[in-house]
Amino acid sequence: QSAKFRSSKDMTIEELLAEARGPSAGEGKENSSRVRWINIGGHHAPTLYKLADLYGLGALEIEDALEFHERTRLTRHRDGHLQIVLRVLQAKKRPPFRLTEEQLSIFVCNRTVITVTEKAHNLVTLMLP
Repeated sequence: QSAKFRSSKDMTIEELLAEARGPSAGEGKENSSRVRWINIGGHHAPTLYKLADLYGLGALEIEDALEFHERTRLTRHRDGHLQIVLRVLQAKKRPPFRLTEEQLSIFVCNRTVITVTEKAHNLVTLMLP
């Protein structure tokens, strides 16, 4: 059975928080396998701190995601959530051919993946050939 992906409209942080705090109706068998992916492109501290409150992320973790000079690492926190910091390399497709790099921070918690990129762009576009 192949994986199914659902595309949704861009949501504001307020819409996301309202949905997350709302009633848990519809959490049947169909929704039990769903994972939410939240991508934050660029330096957007207010959004990250709101997500930290919602998902129980520490202030130091958020600071690490906002400081774009962190070393690569994987940390499992006491409550079980993961924090991953990576350097993403991207080659320019046209001359002059150069490699660029940026930091990618990933948080995995409560069936949610939060990605924070250094520049304001869609992370998916970095992964496509």
